[in-house]
Amino acid sequence: MMSGLKHPRALVAAIVAMAGPAVACTAEETPMPSRTPVAAGPVAAGQVASVEEVYGLWSIRDGEAVCRIALSALKAGTGHQATVERCNIPSLADGSIWRPVVGGFELLGPGDRILARFRKTGIDAFESADGRLKGERAAEF
Repeated sequence: MMSGLKHPRALVAAIVAMAGPAVACTAEETPMPSRTPVAAGPVAAGQVASVEEVYGLWSIRDGEAVCRIALSALKAGTGHQATVERCNIPSLADGSIWRPVVGGFELLGPGDRILARFRKTGIDAFESADGRLKGERAAEF
């Protein structure tokens, strides 16, 4: 039954009119997602690092020990290709894949085992979650 309203559009119009401003919503009241580019500083809390922020040549240090890692933008397995060279840090030597994560990136080894998790600490600077490993962009490989 349409209680005197013979056309479906009239019924819809009546329902909307009865609801009035209670269902109205303006653009000013609706928060819109930010389209602002990510700043070059540390990754915002809760934000996954972008491939562009991370890929490239890195020099990772553990005290005097150094490991050179090339993080590629090319897809591989569950992430992107990683090449470890001239590595004196045994825990990183088997790295073959990296993937962006919240706040930084992970270096993965065989079987997608996480070898290290790095968080961004500044422009072109990362450190391991435990603070032991320090990474910075390498000028050469």
